[in-house]
Amino acid sequence: MRKRTNKQKSDSCVQISLITAIAEFSLASMFEKPSNVLTANMHDTWNARRFPPATITLEFTEIQLVTRIELLPDMLPERGDVEHRITLQDGTSCKTSVYAGDAENMKWISVNINPPTPAQKIDIITTKSPSFVAWRQIKVFATE
Repeated sequence: MRKRTNKQKSDSCVQISLITAIAEFSLASMFEKPSNVLTANMHDTWNARRFPPATITLEFTEIQLVTRIELLPDMLPERGDVEHRITLQDGTSCKTSVYAGDAENMKWISVNINPPTPAQKIDIITTKSPSFVAWRQIKVFATE
């Protein structure tokens, strides 16, 4: 696991980077660690090396009021119908948002969390994809 400790401003929100990444159901090699989705390097990737279902979990050091999550898929075939269930948990409650629709390799998927939801842990569970489950980057945004 790798921790990043800086914040980057974007729109009226702050991109949160006080997180670690953990993968479940992964056979990933040491070069495809879950923390790769947290780097700024577009060549880094995390690949579950399997078709859905597969989960990647992001954990914050403290509860954040999450407003948006951006996902950059690494897909082959390069386009298809997907479903990603995003569960936000703060230790006492949870909320699930679902993105279902068309996705394309290296095209950002933006999931607005409305209303903004407190979370210390986020599970991103891919339940449908024509491709192995793989991410180039995941960004989480929260209010200041």
